[in-house]
Amino acid sequence: MSLKQKFNQVTLAAILAGATYAATAPVFAQQPGFQQPGFYFPSASFFNPFAAYYQSADDEVDLDLLLEQFPEFNSRLEEANLQDTLDNQDQLTVLVPSEEAFANLSPEMKEKLAEPENFKMLMQYHLVEGQISESDFQNGSVPTVLEENSVQITSVPVGDDQVSIKLNEANASEPLAASDGMVIPIDQVLIPPELLASAKN
Repeated sequence: MSLKQKFNQVTLAAILAGATYAATAPVFAQQPGFQQPGFYFPSASFFNPFAAYYQSADDEVDLDLLLEQFPEFNSRLEEANLQDTLDNQDQLTVLVPSEEAFANLSPEMKEKLAEPENFKMLMQYHLVEGQISESDFQNGSVPTVLEENSVQITSVPVGDDQVSIKLNEANASEPLAASDGMVIPIDQVLIPPELLASAKN
């Protein structure tokens, strides 16, 4: 099976998951236990892998293969020497900003990121051990591999039977599933709080 065919299969699976997610979101919002007014809880299938989707090892798309579809971000991971982190996690969620998002960083932040230590912190902040789960939505945050730094996760209604997912201030697109993790495209670069504070000083 070609790389393009594998990627198309994964994309189709993600779209189907998104349709399930949109249709079931109001049900989750009305379940007992979610007391906050205006709180909308997405279907767990939106972020969970599609375990039943893969028929054989030959059909599996692993995270390394999936990240090849984001060459600029992938090269940044390599520059930050995070390949060991990718290889040593059984399941990993990678939050991938667009190239436009990187281009829109402030001059002050770009200057900060010229320092290798700061750049590595930034890239670690886009890696989540495991997968985003229901409990993460309940807690309102998801821990990253950058120790003691979490990304805020919220869901808000955007129309009839649909919910938008935000990671900090970034909007999340439909996730793409791999056999060993997920890729979630986002429209902003996520900045660790410590790095954000230092750029303002």
